[in-house]
Amino acid sequence: MKKKDEGAIHKLLAMIILMWAVLCWGVLLEVMRAGYVSRYLEDCITQANLAALLIDPYHYGATAELVFENVEETKTVFFEFIEKGLGSEKTRQKLGITGEVQILDFRVYEVTSIGTTEFVYDASRACSQTLYDKAVAVTAPDGTNIQNSSIYARIAVPIEFLFGVEITAVKEHCVDMVSEEIVYE
Repeated sequence: MKKKDEGAIHKLLAMIILMWAVLCWGVLLEVMRAGYVSRYLEDCITQANLAALLIDPYHYGATAELVFENVEETKTVFFEFIEKGLGSEKTRQKLGITGEVQILDFRVYEVTSIGTTEFVYDASRACSQTLYDKAVAVTAPDGTNIQNSSIYARIAVPIEFLFGVEITAVKEHCVDMVSEEIVYE
């Protein structure tokens, strides 16, 4: 009888180890998916910012200052790119997006010889603007020092992970018109 009991214990122990290994494998896959989702969201917000960098060529030709051709059009292009990048049903399913993508903060910084104008869009997409003297150091909410015309954005995306756990992923990025490289914070 003792041999029979030992066999049952070994089988039970093997089942527990197998279930534990499957659970660890599932968690590992979800961690890898979280990294993929994070990189995808970073790429999406960066691409939307870069697409919205609409330079006014006439102003540049006359003053050598890089400014936006139309700030309202810049906002429209950004919002369209975010909706295209994260709005399709295929993308939503692949990433596990469960709700609406929220644009928490969108700012356009236009730097001229006079100073820096900051255009801030609220949740209803209404704009307020502030002109800072050129002697004032202007900083984006992510800590980026604004030295050239730039776009800053922060988005929130609800994503479902293992066991139905929903996490809100928040990404932010500031893109400078003159910068040669993209640095993720």
